[in-house]
Amino acid sequence: MKKVLKKYIKNQINLIRHLSVKTFDFRSKCIILLYHRVLPGHNYNPYGTIINKDIFELQIKYLSKNYHIVTLDDLFNKKKLDTRKNYTNIAITFDDGYCDNYTYAYPILKKMGLSATFFLPTDFIGKKIPIWDWQLAKMLNNNDNNVIVENEKNNSIVINRKDFNHRNNDFIWNLSKYLKYLVPEKRDYIMKSIARQLGHSESSLFEDQDRCLNWNEIHEMKKNNMQFGSHGCSHTSFKKLESKFLKKELETSKNIIENELGSVCKYIALPFGSGDDYDQDTIENVKKVGFEKCFLNIHGYNKFNSDPYLMKRIIMNNEKKYKLILG
Repeated sequence: MKKVLKKYIKNQINLIRHLSVKTFDFRSKCIILLYHRVLPGHNYNPYGTIINKDIFELQIKYLSKNYHIVTLDDLFNKKKLDTRKNYTNIAITFDDGYCDNYTYAYPILKKMGLSATFFLPTDFIGKKIPIWDWQLAKMLNNNDNNVIVENEKNNSIVINRKDFNHRNNDFIWNLSKYLKYLVPEKRDYIMKSIARQLGHSESSLFEDQDRCLNWNEIHEMKKNNMQFGSHGCSHTSFKKLESKFLKKELETSKNIIENELGSVCKYIALPFGSGDDYDQDTIENVKKVGFEKCFLNIHGYNKFNSDPYLMKRIIMNNEKKYKLILG
């Protein structure tokens, strides 16, 4: 009952916001959609990032019919945009670079003559494995063994699965939140410890659809007008990274993408991208490395004078009321 009520309230708020913006805000708007994974069916969606392929196609068809869908390049070029009063321009983006973007989303976009920008975590591209947070979720799914994560400095317990009283999704979210701030070497060490406590090898759990894109797939997509940007290297939150590690994440990912694709990598989407995942120092480093725009995982739309390094996005999923896209 609580879930039904919460969903109803959320939908009503969404409706009110959409109608309010449409009625009272007459400025042209730049909406950036944020997708992650697109699959024909799924039984396990711990982070809420998977959207059903058919729903994705319905959303894109409706939005392309009712709004002006453009590339990120064109979204910031007034000469190529429809700037009529109260008009909405939309760009499509994907974070995390999973291979289902190529298998399911890309053919739909190509068929409709649309482009999207895909943000790549370069450590996982072409490696036939999921990003670490999905590895974690797959390891913990359908395995009730207790897991304890200790502080390596003093052996104090950081997080204990028993404390969550079988609320597995809460445990996964809290553990992911802890791990996302660690440098890859420390995180990998803990991931191996978790695998041992669960009694299996990480790699034995992953299906082919869980891997990230490879460069052959990316090159084909690029030939058909898809665009690519950086999502860092290791999918680590940038906010607490030491300066040398942050610089490495930014420079290495940018250089890899530019060398592979032979074009300038102008855009970055911050890993996780919430207000807890960046600060002003993060943004200054993004600028220094040479990125022209920075995209967040913070809900909202943009205007022509919005800060190019704090671009909000509309987070898309199966539940999103896409006919109320301004909400």
